Amino acid sequence: MKVKVEMQVKVRELENVMVEPSVMEGWEKWGQLFTEHFIGRTPNAARCKIRNYKKIRFRYFKKSNRVIAWCDEPLLIENKALGYTLRYQLENFEVDFSQNLTTFAGFPFFEDHGGAGKKVKNRFRSARDKAYHGSMMEFWRSVQKNSLQADGYELRRMTRTQNYEKQRVRSIYSGRNMVISVKGTAGPVSVRRTDSLAARVPVSDTIGLTDTNRLTNTIRSTDPNRLTDTIHSTDINRVVVDSSQYYERILREKDNIDTYSHHTLTADSIVIKSEGAYRLVWFSDYLFVTYKKELEDPLYLESFMERRSPTFQQSHIWLTTGDAIVVDGNGSYSPPQEVFSMSYWGWSEKIANLLPIDYQPGD
Repeated sequence: MKVKVEMQVKVRELENVMVEPSVMEGWEKWGQLFTEHFIGRTPNAARCKIRNYKKIRFRYFKKSNRVIAWCDEPLLIENKALGYTLRYQLENFEVDFSQNLTTFAGFPFFEDHGGAGKKVKNRFRSARDKAYHGSMMEFWRSVQKNSLQADGYELRRMTRTQNYEKQRVRSIYSGRNMVISVKGTAGPVSVRRTDSLAARVPVSDTIGLTDTNRLTNTIRSTDPNRLTDTIHSTDINRVVVDSSQYYERILREKDNIDTYSHHTLTADSIVIKSEGAYRLVWFSDYLFVTYKKELEDPLYLESFMERRSPTFQQSHIWLTTGDAIVVDGNGSYSPPQEVFSMSYWGWSEKIANLLPIDYQPGD
């Protein structure tokens, strides 16, 4: 029997790929940045070493202001704090400076330092428990078991909006001088402020004063973004200084305005479906997570130059694309690139604190 098979060609158009110029550089240039963003800056990080760090390659993209790293072999990481030798197949590492964002992903394989003595093993056990409690692993396990409160977690919703007033002030602030035209008895006098005060005065205004002795003067702005204002002042310099102080205060504010819910959430409020040991988790905006059984590490405050006493460990998480994730009984979630963290977890959830997926307290 003969079979004749005919196949038709199907044309498929590939997505456009932007080719961006880049520069290959080495460990001398990017080694410290890689260590801080990958291994971390926690107390455990000080006792972590990458044996084959010379194999890591870096590429910097000037246009997008980001750096990526890769290695053609698994990273060999000695963690003398937790008692593991880690083989880590690095799949992705990127620091985006413009967005202040770090992402990395890979496949870890743990080897326990089993030959250690009893005293050393107890030290490892204590360090592992400390790394576990308050971690994202424990948090997701608490979500899976619906035991957030019992495990010391307080969960609130947070919304973030842009600080539009700061954007407005910033847009009219840069690169402009204040021009003042004073109409006195001796005729108009124009003053262009090009000194340090001009750098602080955001708009280019023409101020017409029919009588410098009047209490009320009208300032008409040449900037279309501003309305005509009536300012009560006996001193035109007071007007300039008051405006400057206002703009400086606004520019010191944060770029975003964060609003926190007064109500705490339970795990049920973010779990939309359960099937066996698996939980389908979804939430909008941000989750503000407070771990109340431990205070912040002093190194965390030092890393961000915060001069205050440690408080409870506070972290934020969000879903990057808004899609739901699947959480299992080990506290693993999929897809892993969907969850981003900042604040305390943004500092602590690094390789130096990484534990095996099946870790249990006391191991």
